[in-house]
Amino acid sequence: MNLEDLETLVLSDVLVRGGLHVVIGSVGRTKKNIIMGNYGLRVQAEKPIEECSYENFELIVVPGGDGASHVRDCDLVIKMLLWQQQAGRWIAASSSAPAVVLEPHGLLGARATCSLAHEPKMTRQFVDEDVVVVDTRCVTSQDPGTALKFALTLVKLLNGELPAQKAADELLYPWPKLTAVAYNEIISTSPMAIDTPTAYILAEALAPLACSLVRTPEEDAVAVESEATVVVEVLDAVVVLGVLVDVVVKAHEPLDTQPGSRDGVLASSHESEPVDVRDCDQ
Repeated sequence: MNLEDLETLVLSDVLVRGGLHVVIGSVGRTKKNIIMGNYGLRVQAEKPIEECSYENFELIVVPGGDGASHVRDCDLVIKMLLWQQQAGRWIAASSSAPAVVLEPHGLLGARATCSLAHEPKMTRQFVDEDVVVVDTRCVTSQDPGTALKFALTLVKLLNGELPAQKAADELLYPWPKLTAVAYNEIISTSPMAIDTPTAYILAEALAPLACSLVRTPEEDAVAVESEATVVVEVLDAVVVLGVLVDVVVKAHEPLDTQPGSRDGVLASSHESEPVDVRDCDQ
């Protein structure tokens, strides 16, 4: 079984940099769990896939390569991917794997991408303008050159924006910085249409603290209205009157901010009751 050399190396490296524990499993009969790459890379897997099937993973990734067809034909791998999807956990595939492995078994979301050479095999809506596509807990990417963005996106989805930013900084890879934006610019725009991770600052006096938390120049901060209501769908850190609600997007739980009083707001995720942040000590 041959794998795509670059994708495998980048995925393993970046996911570990992003604070994730990585287990490489081998499919099929291999000598000492050695997997060969398309271009001569030799990867020693930690264990055969049979030993991985008893573990719960937050994410299962299938890289591309000539061996993708072996993964497609492995009943155990497909069962693991189906269980993963049914449990609401993440699956991902890159290069040829979305078309070769996920597509035949109905594992793709409504929108997906893959290597351009394998586009004809896709029956789902093929996305060519986005090199990495996230849809229904399924992440897909195009050819090996997209591996860094693919891996950093997985870090962000599982571990939050800050670990992804840290890993990107170590690799000198351009990654959107957390920024502070005007509240009235947000309420007129669908939150999901915002590409840049956003910190919402609800008090002018908190601008220096908020900017230091999200590494944004202080002059970019703006005071915002505290009387309005908004449901925030994409953000990684929210500063609400001195309270940092961290990585709400990690669990993909929208954060609701609601009117409190003249000088306060209520903030909660779907997993907790609203809290009047004026009563918080920090």
